[in-house]
Amino acid sequence: MAVDSSSGHVIGCLGLVALRDGNVALKKMFVAKTYRKLGLGKKLLEEFITYCYENSKRSIFLGTTSDFEAAQYFYQKSGLKEITSADLPEDFPRFTVDNRYYTYYIN
Repeated sequence: MAVDSSSGHVIGCLGLVALRDGNVALKKMFVAKTYRKLGLGKKLLEEFITYCYENSKRSIFLGTTSDFEAAQYFYQKSGLKEITSADLPEDFPRFTVDNRYYTYYIN
């Protein structure tokens, strides 16, 4: 979670869902609109990847919708690779709106 130190407001967050076999799902990554394009999303994702590495996680998986073009660009620019739904772990929590999927291999 990222908090604006001057106001105390939450300005960014993401969620982790632990899956089997050392995999994790990144769920609900948000950055407040007024804080976008400032590198906060990149920092949150970098810290998330570091946390996963330090905790011996194997891979990160996430789903999004094709409507979120900026998110897709961000994930690809950040090194995540697009995959198909068939490549997701069986225990990945799916949302019906998701139609684009990404992964990041850690170890």
